[in-house]
Amino acid sequence: MQKVPSGRGGIDFAEMKATTSLEATCVVCGGHGRPIADGRDYLYRTTRRAFQLRRCAQCKGEYIAPPLSAEEVVTFYPTTYYSYQEGGESFFAQLREDVVDSAYGKAHPRGVRRLLVAVGKRFLDGVPLRIFGEGRFLDVGCGSGANLKLLARHGWKAEGFEIGAANVRDDNIHVAPSLADANIVGSFDYVRVWHVIEHVPDPHGFLETLRKLTDKQGRVVFGLPNCGSLYARVFGRYWYNRDIPRHVFNYRPSTLRRALADHGFDVTRMTFRSCGGLLGSIQHILNRGGRNIDLINRSILVLLFWPFDLLCDALRVGDSIVVEARLKNEGQPSRPRFHRGTLTNR
Repeated sequence: MQKVPSGRGGIDFAEMKATTSLEATCVVCGGHGRPIADGRDYLYRTTRRAFQLRRCAQCKGEYIAPPLSAEEVVTFYPTTYYSYQEGGESFFAQLREDVVDSAYGKAHPRGVRRLLVAVGKRFLDGVPLRIFGEGRFLDVGCGSGANLKLLARHGWKAEGFEIGAANVRDDNIHVAPSLADANIVGSFDYVRVWHVIEHVPDPHGFLETLRKLTDKQGRVVFGLPNCGSLYARVFGRYWYNRDIPRHVFNYRPSTLRRALADHGFDVTRMTFRSCGGLLGSIQHILNRGGRNIDLINRSILVLLFWPFDLLCDALRVGDSIVVEARLKNEGQPSRPRFHRGTLTNR
């Protein structure tokens, strides 16, 4: 788990009013939504503005109305935003490296570390494990590029994308205002889209670009919040993974499945994977009066609350979902370019 800030105190929200628009429609299905709550930036407090949340009557997705422009959205990402951070020597970052190195036969942990790696393999998603050969890996929303470096040392030709002014940074990270503007060449065997699609104002344009970048025998793995979760219902506007206003559209499993089908993808696996949503939501409530209580960055608290997350996952009302998709077969499939030992974290 990467470190995230718990917010800044001292901002007076009393004078701010939520904006509304009867004309705002769902960007996934075109349906109309009804207001369900007004919310604010409870995590980073980048603005005093309040935002109206609506739920689409047709696909049940949730969105900010009126819709935000791309220029507005980028102003809500401070330099301290969690995915921009290196991750460093944290316990979870080191465990992630151990899990991947072990899967590729480059590490042989012993004792307690061996047990932790075994557990980590069960719950680590969004990274190809035990896939051998010269595959191409694309990390959409790659942040500092930690996954690129990790997989490159195991033979993958790894590239990444991050939103920003158009240029190309080191380590094959493409930076552009949108994925379509990045001019990434070729197709990829494994595309990681980890907690990204909920930030995208134009999901159909985004998914169409993904379709073009995915090899016919490749796979795309999404990680994203589930707005139909138990925590979303219980905590409402204070649900941690609602992340107003950065999450411009939150999905339910059926909503994402529908959007993927519109762009030629079949969902081949869907798993509930939750961690931290309960703790983060409690943090938001405790910080309502301008306090700056930080719970989510305390690893021991995350682990103590994890059994509640696991229970929600088992009941299929978990906070986050992992979705694996492939392009629909058109005729007889061709022979894969690389050997698959086991499917990713199945």
